[in-house]
Amino acid sequence: MFVIKVAFILLFASSLATQASTTTYSVKDNVIIEKILQSYDGNMRPSGENGSSPTVVSVNFYIRSIPELDDVKMPDLFFSNELEYSKHAGITPNEYYRVFPNGEVLHSSRITVKWSCPMIFVLYPFDKQTCCMRMASYGFTTDDIIFKWKAVDPVQLTSDLHLPSFALQQFKTDYCDSRTNTGTYSCLRVDLLFARELNRYLSKLFIPMITSILLIWVSTWITPSNSGLIMARALLLCGASFYCKWSILTGPARPSAIISYTTALDMWDTFCTGFILLGILEFVVVLISRDCGKGCDDLNGSQDKHVCSRRIDFVTRIIYPIGFLACVCIYFGAYLAKAKEQDGDETE
Repeated sequence: MFVIKVAFILLFASSLATQASTTTYSVKDNVIIEKILQSYDGNMRPSGENGSSPTVVSVNFYIRSIPELDDVKMPDLFFSNELEYSKHAGITPNEYYRVFPNGEVLHSSRITVKWSCPMIFVLYPFDKQTCCMRMASYGFTTDDIIFKWKAVDPVQLTSDLHLPSFALQQFKTDYCDSRTNTGTYSCLRVDLLFARELNRYLSKLFIPMITSILLIWVSTWITPSNSGLIMARALLLCGASFYCKWSILTGPARPSAIISYTTALDMWDTFCTGFILLGILEFVVVLISRDCGKGCDDLNGSQDKHVCSRRIDFVTRIIYPIGFLACVCIYFGAYLAKAKEQDGDETE
């Protein structure tokens, strides 16, 4: 597994059930707010509905992109798998509060979070990755605070959300309460399923490498009857082989982690390298067979010193593309089927 950093800018909103006054909030009337907070102790946890039950905190957030409170008591929510956390504060802090007639307090804040996301690259670049974000109470057990997702739109996405190599396919909310020797702590989780975009890999990796292998096959149509044709065939063979390996070296980046298993891209590289070696080996055999052609008869019964090499080229022209096409079909069929199977497992 490889742990990468995924950055999101979140607009986090929590609705806190309190016993505050039912006075309607008015932005223009600060006197009302001050009166409400005169008898409020920000250092004490708000009690539940009946005065002794846990405080229920409803949570939702708005994903914008993938890349302090003095008077009101805030729930001690934290991101349990975060790597970095920062709040946005430009000219003024990017947050606000609203008090509703039923006593609920809405707190909305714009923050940036980077969290760890373990990934498995066996199917790379046909893989789909699930990144999990966990939000939990740090010091209060479920006897004091319970987090729950909002019933409607617990997670909202901006319409222009875009990632360079992935597409956010779906998300799923769940609960992840943790039990320790000090008690049970309320926890929320959201799983984000990312599917890797294949268009970039098709245009910059698979199509160039397939073209290179086909150029190697085209070189078998050049009969090496003289030194000029031998040189032309050798240049075409070497150029196509170099272009094939250059495509995978300069194409979309491989996983930067040192992993101990074989990926789908490694299999594709090995498969193409094998056909390059077959093309080179066939060319060497053709050159050697030119000297043993004296004992070979052509179709008319006459002897031709090039007849052996021509027969080898003739067989290669048929077997080479058929074998390559069969391997391509097996490769894409097998890995796309595994990717679909993985997609089904993630959906369940």
